[in-house]
Amino acid sequence: MLTAILTAVFFTILLVAGNTMAQSVRERISELAVLKTLGFSNRLVLVLILAESVVLAGVGGALGLGLGGLLVRALGSSGQIANLLSVFYFPPKDVLIGSALAVALGLVSGALPAFRAMRLRIADGLRRT
Repeated sequence: MLTAILTAVFFTILLVAGNTMAQSVRERISELAVLKTLGFSNRLVLVLILAESVVLAGVGGALGLGLGGLLVRALGSSGQIANLLSVFYFPPKDVLIGSALAVALGLVSGALPAFRAMRLRIADGLRRT
């Protein structure tokens, strides 16, 4: 049951992050065309978009893991709530798994927009300005 909920949440976050990256690329088509005009290779444009996606997902994952850890630690040590939260803890292994999932989410959600940006023809991109 818990795995199904986790999968649904992860898939939803993946869709939201992918939509955000797709919109980001669509809004910056002319800027990407200018970069290509200046000599940026298709590979470098791909890496730039993927890096942006990984950084956004990484910051979100770090904030989520950090705030979750602080919340469990703060509420777990206070009176009656401690009994309810005694089963919650953040082992280092799970923090590493969460960090890896955030990076994977960034790579997966940024892949399609990055490939579209990579295949952008300069003339088509400059025409949109």
